[in-house]
Amino acid sequence: MALRKKIEQNMEVVGRDGAHVGIVEQIEGTDEIKLAKDDPDAGGQERYIPLTWLVHTEIKVHLKLTGDEAKGWWSSLRSPSKPDSPLHRPR
Repeated sequence: MALRKKIEQNMEVVGRDGAHVGIVEQIEGTDEIKLAKDDPDAGGQERYIPLTWLVHTEIKVHLKLTGDEAKGWWSSLRSPSKPDSPLHRPR
C-alpha cells in the first residue's frame, strides 16, 4: 500500500468526520497502525487500527470511519479480528 509509506510517527489520525482518533506511534507488521497510549483518547492503552481503514494521508492520517466508529472498533490487541468489524465488511 503506497499510503503506508506516507505514515509517520506522531501524525494525527482523524475520522472521516474530522474527529481526533489518536496519534501514530508506529506501523505494526504489514497491516496495522499502533496508536500512542499516552494520547488522552487511548485511555492509557495501546490501540491498533487496520490499514484497511485508511483513506488518504497528507498532514494527517484520514480514515473512512467516523471518529466514534473507529474508537468503537479499534483494538487493544494486535490483529483485531471481530467477525462483524469494518475489517470484514466491505464499505
